[in-house]
Amino acid sequence: MVLLFVVLFMGGGHGGDFHFDAGHGDIGGHADGGMGHGPSAFSLPVILSVVTAFGAFGVIFEQAGLTVFQVPALSMALAIIIGVITFFAMAKMFSLTESTTTLNYKDLVGMRGTVSVPIKDGNEGTITLTPSGRGRVQMQAIADDDIERDEGVVALELIGNVMKVKRVGPKKPPEKKSESKYKRPEVK
Repeated sequence: MVLLFVVLFMGGGHGGDFHFDAGHGDIGGHADGGMGHGPSAFSLPVILSVVTAFGAFGVIFEQAGLTVFQVPALSMALAIIIGVITFFAMAKMFSLTESTTTLNYKDLVGMRGTVSVPIKDGNEGTITLTPSGRGRVQMQAIADDDIERDEGVVALELIGNVMKVKRVGPKKPPEKKSESKYKRPEVK
């Protein structure tokens, strides 16, 4: 039972090899060599739950005065039930905390972003969008009018792999070019 709490708080239990990693934070295991999702039925936490429950129920049933044949049979049956409950609780926990990096560009329609490469004269530019939990996405964009760098846009529709956008807010005023006070010396 102590080892079960160590695994719970420190991580460990990858498939059948019972690898212990004190900094990883993984309390599951993968039945297919680490390529699947969620815990394995033979992960370290599930096995430790079964062993702990078997021992605890064995002591309880022995103290209750059951026969030599009843104690292990009932203990094993209840320990397996505890193992199944542990497995499904871990699977539920993993499914609730699982995230994916798969991104469907159609899901970006309606999002706001900024222009990183200006969209001018009917040519494509580049926009940057930040979908929740997925980092930044840069993609080619077109618009009906010219949009300068750093202006806000909203994604209207996906046309192939290019997003059609429109400006959000007023047009950005043109930048004033400041003249430098530094005069370059003439070279003779």
